[in-house]
Amino acid sequence: MVVSEDHHELLPLVRGVQDGVCVPATEDVPSVTSSQRRDDEDRVVFLVVPGLADEDHEAAVQIEAALKRSALGVRSVQLDLLEKLARIELTCRADEAMEAALADELRRATSAQLVAYPVWQHRERIVRLRVDGMRCMTNCGRQVIRALEQIPGVLHIHVDSKSKTAEVALAKGCTATEVDLIKYIRAANPRFDASIAKEKKVRTNSIPGA
Repeated sequence: MVVSEDHHELLPLVRGVQDGVCVPATEDVPSVTSSQRRDDEDRVVFLVVPGLADEDHEAAVQIEAALKRSALGVRSVQLDLLEKLARIELTCRADEAMEAALADELRRATSAQLVAYPVWQHRERIVRLRVDGMRCMTNCGRQVIRALEQIPGVLHIHVDSKSKTAEVALAKGCTATEVDLIKYIRAANPRFDASIAKEKKVRTNSIPGA
C-alpha cells in the first residue's frame, strides 16, 4: 500500500512512511503467541450445573460470591442460568484437582447443594424411562425433575408429560443405575409408576426373498 507522507498520521499501526511506502510498526504491536493463548485457556474452567434454575438469581449471586471468597485464585465468575453453565477464570492454571475443588466450593455455596461437573465430562449414556401417573408438567413434571436432580452424576433431564417419559443424561463415572432413577421417581409421588421405557421398533418394508 502506497500513501503520501502527509497522511502518515492516519495510520496508527504504521511506524512511518519511507519512500512513499508504509513501514509496519512491528515492535509496537504486541503479538499473541499460540502458547500464550493456550495459557489463557488453561486458566478458564467451565462447570455444568444441572440443578441451577432458570431464574434463580439469588443462587447465582451466592455462587459468584463464594467462589470469589475462596482461596482457589478465582479472578472472575460468569453464570449462564439458561445454559446452566459457570465460566470461572483463574489467576493460575487449572487441572482436574482444581476443577473438583471449584465444583465442591460451588456445591457448598447454595442451600440446595447444587452438583457441578466440568464441561469436558461428556454424558456417558442416556436412560429413557416411562413414568405413568404424570398428568402435567406444572406439578408432576417438576416433581420428577426435582427428584432426579438429587442424584449425583445426572447432567440433564428432559421430561414429557404427554408421552409420560423422562430422558436422563448421566455423566462419566456416574454409579446410578436405572433402578436408582426409578426409586427416586417413585419416592417423589406415590402415584408415579416408573419403569424402563421400551425402545420403539422401526417398521421396515421388507421384500420377501431378499
